[in-house]
Amino acid sequence: MEFDNSNRGALFLNDRKTSDNHPDWKGRINIAGVDHWLSGWKKQTAKGPVLSLSLGDPCERQAPPQEAPPVRTAPRATTSKYPPSESQGHADSDIPW
Repeated sequence: MEFDNSNRGALFLNDRKTSDNHPDWKGRINIAGVDHWLSGWKKQTAKGPVLSLSLGDPCERQAPPQEAPPVRTAPRATTSKYPPSESQGHADSDIPW
């Protein structure tokens, strides 16, 4: 049984934060079947600490990797317009193999 993640989301601690402007938390949230980026900042207000949220653009879904189609090679074309024959007088035609 697959879990239904519709209208749910999660935030994770942002371990790549390098500036005060970067969010403290990052994640995704599903809204009406569409995944969106979600960011959160810890803030201190007069009423106490809050988590300020920002809903971002829809996440791009990555298509599953596709196998490359098999490479097909064309049959080699002959360069001579005449079919090979034993009477063409090759220098090595006397060799028994």
